[in-house]
Amino acid sequence: MPKTSNGIYPIAASRRSQQEALCRYATRVFDITFMIVSCMHYFMALLSSVVAGR
Repeated sequence: MPKTSNGIYPIAASRRSQQEALCRYATRVFDITFMIVSCMHYFMALLSSVVAGR
C-alpha cells in the first residue's frame, strides 16, 4: 500500500485499494459461482440422460 512522505496512509488511496480488492473478490466469487452452476447443470444433464437410458 502506498505511503505518503510522512508515513501516513492516504485515505483516498486506501479506500480505492479497498474497492479494488472488493471488486477482485466479487469477481472471484462470481467466477466460482458460475463454475459451480455450470458443473451442476452438466451433472443434472448427465443424471437425466442416465435415468432416461434406464
